[in-house]
Amino acid sequence: MATCNRRRTGDKIRPEEYIVYGSISCGYCIKARAILEEYGRKYRYIDVMTDDVPTEFYHRTNNAKTLPQVFMHDPVRSYGDNNLEIHIGGYTELEKWLEDRHQ
Repeated sequence: MATCNRRRTGDKIRPEEYIVYGSISCGYCIKARAILEEYGRKYRYIDVMTDDVPTEFYHRTNNAKTLPQVFMHDPVRSYGDNNLEIHIGGYTELEKWLEDRHQ
């Protein structure tokens, strides 16, 4: 999992919130949202097909080519203005991430 500094791009991720970059036509994006809801996690969904998102998406994901891409606030390494996030990855990584933290 990669960590990136959020100072480069738009809104900060709030603690205990996930951000899912996806597309409405992507089956794994739909599954990512469903599993977050199943685990009762707060998330924001951002459709990368809108005009104003691609720059932020590519900055955050280091030019990822697949969807979805999921991020979460990292409370351990965040302090003051230094808001860091964890790049969880796609649906498969998200599923494992949630299962590991649910046990």
